[in-house]
Amino acid sequence: MSLSHTPGPTHKGGVRAAVGGLALLALIGLRPESLPGQDWTEFRSSRQAHVVAESFALEIVYGVGHLSVEPAEGDLLYDVRMRYDAEQFKPVRQWSLNEGRGQLRVGLTTLDDDGDWISALASGDFDIDPELSLDLDDLKDFDESAGTLELKLGRRLPVDLKLSAGAVATEIALGGVAVSRLELITAASETELSFDDPNPVRMAELIIRAGAAELTAERLGNARFDRFDLKGGVGDVVLDFTGEWDGSATGTVKMGLGSLELKIPVEIGVWIQKSSVLTSFSAPDLEKVDGGYRSTNWEGAEHKLELDLKTAFGSIAVEVVP
Repeated sequence: MSLSHTPGPTHKGGVRAAVGGLALLALIGLRPESLPGQDWTEFRSSRQAHVVAESFALEIVYGVGHLSVEPAEGDLLYDVRMRYDAEQFKPVRQWSLNEGRGQLRVGLTTLDDDGDWISALASGDFDIDPELSLDLDDLKDFDESAGTLELKLGRRLPVDLKLSAGAVATEIALGGVAVSRLELITAASETELSFDDPNPVRMAELIIRAGAAELTAERLGNARFDRFDLKGGVGDVVLDFTGEWDGSATGTVKMGLGSLELKIPVEIGVWIQKSSVLTSFSAPDLEKVDGGYRSTNWEGAEHKLELDLKTAFGSIAVEVVP
């Protein structure tokens, strides 16, 4: 693994994550040189879905490593497995049931910390040295030595899901899971989010906060969200809105530096408002109108998506797909 103070090659044609990856590792109390001699420990916890609950709130707190979320088979409410270095981390699993609402908090935190770094991450309240950089290739190498958290979610109860991650390679597959709300907060990450099957319930909002990230979100139409809100600092973002739409939605995307690629299904009416600085914009399938760009089927479309894009430096490409 090479952590560098000097510019280097880009990853996936993207942006080098100059947001203080080393500062983040220091923030959560882990040093790269501490990896040799790790004490690997495994932790597992699960619960059946027949608990007396009508809804379910889940918070995942994870600092460094590889994180995966996918649907569970059978009658499970959740099944979490962690592999971690016991010399650096301790597992977190807090379950409560109050007036028919289950609440679960799972993840890893350092031995001398109770997760305060997550609050700093969410608020942006931590110092970053602009001379330090963590290439996402380095993150991938680091991930191989930093442990895993694997979570399987049941499909029975609606879940309000919040995921806070630091320097993490993340795969989130939520097809068929009843997600009533989703909030994803990442610092320096490579994230894949997908909804291969329709959400059984309507999602009130899908919120993403990303510091330095490569984010690919696929089949977002299956998420069945009412509101989409993404704020990103540095990175490359692909938002695929294909899927089985059964309603209309609004969305806001704010990015600092990087590329944004939007894939819009041909049957959806889309209206895009854009404000940008030094950002290229390509939308050959949309027509320019007063106040923005819209698809030719906007007036007659059964389901519509309104997007407000705000970017500083980079590129925006909009493609209408079958």
